[in-house]
Amino acid sequence: MAPDKYLSAEQVKKLRIYLRSMGEKNRAKVSEAMIDLMLNTGLRTEEVINLRMKDMPHYHGKFFVNVFKGKGNVNRAVAVSAKFAARMNKFVNYYRKNSKPKSFLFVNEDRQQFSYRSIYSRISIIGKRVGIKITPHMLRHTYAMQYYANTKDLFGLQQQLGHADTRTTHIYAKTNDETLRQQIELFDL
Repeated sequence: MAPDKYLSAEQVKKLRIYLRSMGEKNRAKVSEAMIDLMLNTGLRTEEVINLRMKDMPHYHGKFFVNVFKGKGNVNRAVAVSAKFAARMNKFVNYYRKNSKPKSFLFVNEDRQQFSYRSIYSRISIIGKRVGIKITPHMLRHTYAMQYYANTKDLFGLQQQLGHADTRTTHIYAKTNDETLRQQIELFDL
């Protein structure tokens, strides 16, 4: 996969620093939580738009995000870390405190569900301010690349991303030359 299809670790760090510097206003915290969610789950933009309060760890008490009617109308549970769940819980407690279980997790300033275009625009603008070209789908690719780099678990990644076919997930399993060299050195019959 081309390097411009996902963010490097240094770019993610730069993005997170910027997001934290945006302040405590509702709009800034929604952007920060939304990007954090995408980086830690690999959810598609449409899946993020349709998330409801009841789909999140703070509501059901388990370390996963429920995705209903994802691509292909498929439901899945996306595992998340305890640290991420705690951050989302903090976001909900401060910025979505009195929301009903069926309320959307992320709402705009008019308390309406986000559109794809508004999320795309929001993330692109933040990227420009950071000096990085960023799209929502790049955040999905970034999650996938990091997941595979850390676990080498292609089937787990397939489940997390909601891919119906392993051939789709396989693009994240490409090994760089240095990693391949290290693996070959360990494999000497």
